[in-house]
Amino acid sequence: MSKLSAYLFDWLQHSDCYREIHAAAIAAAGAPEGRGWLDIGCGPGALAIHAAVSGFDACGYDPDSDMIDRAKARARSAMVSVKFGQSGLTDAVDCGIRAEVVSAASLLFVLADRDAALRDLMKLVAPGGLLILIETTRTMTPANALALFLRRFRHPRNLGLLLWGLVRGGKAIDLEPLIVNLPVASHTTHHVLDGMVTISVLRMAMPAGIALDGARQVAENHRSKMEMLDVDPPDLLSARKRAGHSGDHGDRAAGRL
Repeated sequence: MSKLSAYLFDWLQHSDCYREIHAAAIAAAGAPEGRGWLDIGCGPGALAIHAAVSGFDACGYDPDSDMIDRAKARARSAMVSVKFGQSGLTDAVDCGIRAEVVSAASLLFVLADRDAALRDLMKLVAPGGLLILIETTRTMTPANALALFLRRFRHPRNLGLLLWGLVRGGKAIDLEPLIVNLPVASHTTHHVLDGMVTISVLRMAMPAGIALDGARQVAENHRSKMEMLDVDPPDLLSARKRAGHSGDHGDRAAGRL
């Protein structure tokens, strides 16, 4: 993806409507309490940066190098400590990284094998942690986006909402059939932007014999291991390609409009 496209997505993600979505997702995650936040398909990094500002130990991965460059620039500008790396979903799973909160915004919509992607996302969540899925609904149409823009977001920086409505045009995925049989402890759904966007929060089950502190230690150990071994997602992604791995849903995946 070109630097121009990365700049466009950066502009879109820092609009008021996107900020409202991100704020709702972070509120749904609860108090930070030192927890890690991993955003897969982070694009220019707005959600991960917002999570870091809110007190989470945040990091974001995206397979597009231009997106990661924009994300790092944004983090430096905001003077926020966020780790960004070039990595797809499958690569992140291969790294063995886990976090107490894992998010994926507009990710499943662009993937062909959504069941496999969900399974991979769940592998990244620490025991008892949260998987947060942000997706548009069928009410994300040009007419509804325009009505919301005129009523609540009438500012040039929010023109991306109209583009979002035009691109999606009422096309959406039905998350319920994908989620209903997953081994999760609970599932809640939050609606934002007049129901045009849903935030699905899946809490992973806590295995028997593992206390909350122990689950947090699992995630902290994984993050510490990556720090000590200097396991950098860009190096892993390059290594996979050199080894002849073909692109899969993890290598191609990035949260987009």
